[in-house]
Amino acid sequence: MPRRGAPFKNIDIEQFEKLCGLQCTKAEIAAFFHVNHELISRWCRRTYGKEFKEVYEEKRGIGKVSLRRMQWRMAETHPNMAIFLGKNYLNQCDDPLKHQKSETTEDKLGKMLDALTDAIIVSTPEPKDDILDNPPDADGDDYEEDDGDDGEA
Repeated sequence: MPRRGAPFKNIDIEQFEKLCGLQCTKAEIAAFFHVNHELISRWCRRTYGKEFKEVYEEKRGIGKVSLRRMQWRMAETHPNMAIFLGKNYLNQCDDPLKHQKSETTEDKLGKMLDALTDAIIVSTPEPKDDILDNPPDADGDDYEEDDGDDGEA
């Protein structure tokens, strides 16, 4: 029985991995090999037993390591690269005042809420335990005081 579909294209595994390491997109890799991007996906499943995304993430990590190594070497002779790495890895900056932690809106709102809560707690009177035992009089007195006398003279 004749084979169906487009003729098989040979994708060189070493070239493929180098392209992933250079952060090439799936479309760029497919264009390099003169194939459709779907063929790249099928080839990855057949060759690696994984989806393209998984293989790509794995292989592009090699490129990141290589790039990082070159950057560190460049930092030894190029001050701009040393500054870039310092800013990105060591949280350094040109303006030392920017390095001070500035208060975010969320921090400010949290402090305001705490202060408001404290003010409400302080200004709220303590409930009187005897309010149910001694309801207010009709004559305007707030509460009857219990002097311990049962009203007998």
